[in-house]
Amino acid sequence: MKNDIRLLNHDALKAAVEQKQLKQWWLAEQIGVSRYTVLRWLNGKIRHIQTENLERLAALLECTPKELEVDDRLFSSSLADRRHRCAVEIIDHDLAEILRKADCFELYETIVKSLDLESVSSHHQFDAYYTLSSSLINQAKFDEATRVGLKASDLAQVTGNNEHQIKALGLLVVCHSALGDFAQAQNEMAAIEGFRDLVAPELFVRERARGLQTYAMMKAYDRAIELFDAMADDFALYVSDQSAHAIAFYTVGNCYFQLSRFCEAERCYKKVMRQPQTFQRCFWSVRLVWLEFDMNCPVCVIGPM
Repeated sequence: MKNDIRLLNHDALKAAVEQKQLKQWWLAEQIGVSRYTVLRWLNGKIRHIQTENLERLAALLECTPKELEVDDRLFSSSLADRRHRCAVEIIDHDLAEILRKADCFELYETIVKSLDLESVSSHHQFDAYYTLSSSLINQAKFDEATRVGLKASDLAQVTGNNEHQIKALGLLVVCHSALGDFAQAQNEMAAIEGFRDLVAPELFVRERARGLQTYAMMKAYDRAIELFDAMADDFALYVSDQSAHAIAFYTVGNCYFQLSRFCEAERCYKKVMRQPQTFQRCFWSVRLVWLEFDMNCPVCVIGPM
């Protein structure tokens, strides 16, 4: 069935009018609309146009109606097609990253759960499940995050995508560690080691660093320090995200602290203090004061921040 309303391509219309050197008032009279309407067609203020008027415009400009309109599949396609395109657009435009920066994890969860993910490609499904699991982790919904993370992992194994596989393993390390399943987390950490030469160095180092938190939660502080020492050079070389550096040094600093190696803990905390976020600097400062006064540890004087 032919639609009565079409989506007008105002750029194409403007170009055609300029090429023909036609006056807006003349077009308005020929079509039977106001000059203001023609002006708004041309500047994009009116995006929709009646099919009858579009055909009149095309005749006056000696072109086809198709040349003056935007692809109208959004009007004529089925609901399933529209849901499919909606899912792809949301995933492709990295909505997760935008909402992550705004700490809107619950909103992203709601949006993704409303999408028809079965209709999109395996690659898009993985991206959706991976970012959804990450959002759930940030809400401390670890059981559900694990279930979604396993879906992402299964997809990655089916497609054989190494990058996806190691990212899914990294998610599961976090989830199983938070749930206290350290045996499973260590199995996943061991699996990550197998991707050393299969993915980009930065990705490998970032996912390998997930083990720092696991060992810290296991109270295996020596193992966390040993892991960090083994990857410190690669971490400095390949990981540019300063927040990742801050988390790593803070975690290792806590491990030194628990082992009563206070001066080494202090050095780690001072590296975290270099981060620009004010709230971080305040928190690390409190930690250092605690070291100096409560624990009677000889801490060097901290300069202005």
